[in-house]
Amino acid sequence: MKTTWNERLRDALTAREKSPAELSRAVDVKPPTVHGWLHGGIKNLKGENLVRVCSYLHIRQEWLLYGRGEMEEQPRHEQPPATPANDPGDDPRLSELPAKYQAIIRLLEGFPQSEIDQLVHDLGEKKSYYDRLLKELLENRRAAG
Repeated sequence: MKTTWNERLRDALTAREKSPAELSRAVDVKPPTVHGWLHGGIKNLKGENLVRVCSYLHIRQEWLLYGRGEMEEQPRHEQPPATPANDPGDDPRLSELPAKYQAIIRLLEGFPQSEIDQLVHDLGEKKSYYDRLLKELLENRRAAG
């Protein structure tokens, strides 16, 4: 049976032996907000609150939101050691990228996957914003002239 993110959040709190009050304090939201998360009164969890909740409970965002994969974020010390097969720094294609892109990839090495997912999401949102802004500016320019 499919569960909702609200049910998965309750499961994660139980697994971590944390109370709603502890979650509220840890992620800096009011208790009624956590109650809404836990009981379906709030339909979406996103942005900074999503990152804070998942970080505090050490759970994966994809699992919380969609029920995909494992609940637990793999701790850094348990991540597989870097090998040519899984270390992006050793990928020969990396040298084909501009230096700034290489630097970004190297900075991301060792980040929890949930943090990388959030960064990708945020960058996508930012790109969409600038694409809309550019389109609007070009349309205004054509209309003016």
